[in-house]
Amino acid sequence: MQSFSLRRLASLGAVALVATTLFAGSVPVSAQEATSSAIATVSVSGVGAVAVAPDTASVQLGVTVTEATLADAQAASSTQMATIIDAVKSAGVEDKDIQTSSYYVSVMQTYDSNGNPTEVSSFQVQNQVNVVIRDIAKVGDILDSAVAAGANTIYGVNFYVDDSTAASSQARALAIADAHQRAQELADAAGMTLGPVVSISEGANYGPIYGKGGGAGAAQAAPSTPIQAGTSTIEIDVTVVYQLL
Repeated sequence: MQSFSLRRLASLGAVALVATTLFAGSVPVSAQEATSSAIATVSVSGVGAVAVAPDTASVQLGVTVTEATLADAQAASSTQMATIIDAVKSAGVEDKDIQTSSYYVSVMQTYDSNGNPTEVSSFQVQNQVNVVIRDIAKVGDILDSAVAAGANTIYGVNFYVDDSTAASSQARALAIADAHQRAQELADAAGMTLGPVVSISEGANYGPIYGKGGGAGAAQAAPSTPIQAGTSTIEIDVTVVYQLL
């Protein structure tokens, strides 16, 4: 019995020694893996901008009519807007490029000396359409035609590029080149070597219309309204993360 117990204890001790050795050996391996997974990186931003001449314009135009009754205001507004739309179409705008953008009915009231409403004085109807003009050389003529047909409200002539795919690609390439140059400068300053790209993210900004460049209509004979098309800026922003070696 005593010899059996001693052999059993010796066997258990050997198992414990092996388990301890295995556990102790696994710690450095885990530490090495954690150390090797941490890499040095640098994150930089790049910007690319391309100025392009706009080829499309959009404008909000319509009528505001005030009459004693709502029925009269609506009838006058409908008749006047139909005339305006016909005039815009005759000037070269396609039906698909005319879309109603707003229609408002307002009750006009009179007020006493204390600012309290007393009675309804009239009704006002506002009817607006958004018109897309694909030949910007005709913008001035189309506005003149609309006004002559009875348009008394015109808001925000906006110019833009209908298809910005090519300009965006050019701006994107400039943004990547800008980011690479910044990263290279930082790597050189830190005494390291610029490694491969780890990740790239992108943002786009279709910039404002700048009032410079040729006028669409300025060189035409009166009475066409002078319109400046200017230039539009398409801007791409990128954030690039590089590995440092």
